[in-house]
Amino acid sequence: MGSVLLDNPSSPYNKQNILSFYGGGMADSERLPSEKQRAKSERTRNAVLNAVLDSVHERGWGQLRSADIAKRAGVSLGAMTHQFASKSDMALAAARHIGETYSNAFEQRWSGLDDRASRLDAIIDELWAFNREEKLNALWIELLVAARTDEALKQKVIPEDEAISHGGAAKLAAFLDGTDGENEAFRDLFQLTVYIIRGMAMEQMLRGSEAERERLFRKWGQILAQLTKEAAK
Repeated sequence: MGSVLLDNPSSPYNKQNILSFYGGGMADSERLPSEKQRAKSERTRNAVLNAVLDSVHERGWGQLRSADIAKRAGVSLGAMTHQFASKSDMALAAARHIGETYSNAFEQRWSGLDDRASRLDAIIDELWAFNREEKLNALWIELLVAARTDEALKQKVIPEDEAISHGGAAKLAAFLDGTDGENEAFRDLFQLTVYIIRGMAMEQMLRGSEAERERLFRKWGQILAQLTKEAAK
């Protein structure tokens, strides 16, 4: 038989209240994952994102299979699908993760530079480093191509692509001239830079002519320096 006090929900001495008082209540442990659980979840996430990048780079988007990604990441399919509902969600998360990493690196480097010329040089250096991120560029180009005939994928990719362009233009304007990025000329210049990077990424995948690509990209940097100066007027 149960105890009247322990089993009565309205009693201050019921089992749940006693467990909670002594730190053993179920509510907190169910709501708040432990540090170990969060660390495990983060390791799973990173392993999956790296596996997506490697798999697309080696085999292409069309050959990407969720079971293969899980095997390559060394995680169970269930653990992977718990975090990502589809392979497109994994791919977008991988691209977003690398983009955020570069964005944070940009801000740290730019924050220590005072004059406009030094900041523009730093921007070109970092954009060139981003240009050389072969796995990311391969992933994004494959997603854009696949989205041409996959409407569901297009609905996910296009907003991400537009956010990249808008955010990049805002950073370019803010770090060069302290504006908010609403200057149409800055948006156009950043979008042109994105198109150039994509074209060079295609060139890298097909021919691998890095020295020539860098020479041309530095040339674009010289043009960009003049055009951004004019855009700020």
